Amino acid sequence: MTITVVTPETDPHNHGHPQIFLAGGITGCPDWQADAIQMLTELGPDNLVIANPRRQHPIPPEGPETSFGNEPPF
Repeated sequence: MTITVVTPETDPHNHGHPQIFLAGGITGCPDWQADAIQMLTELGPDNLVIANPRRQHPIPPEGPETSFGNEPPF
């Protein structure tokens, strides 16, 4: 089954607050997002919205999402 997730054009929870997206390495990288969140929380505005793409529980490298069996490469 294919699932498509589309982000909304507007965020109903934002209410005009400044937003920052933590774009950068995730796989094989230290959790630099946690450091960035701590710094932004201490130094940034009180109403900042931080979007962090790092999952709380990473997908296992051999999980069903990454296992393609004997399918040929693209």
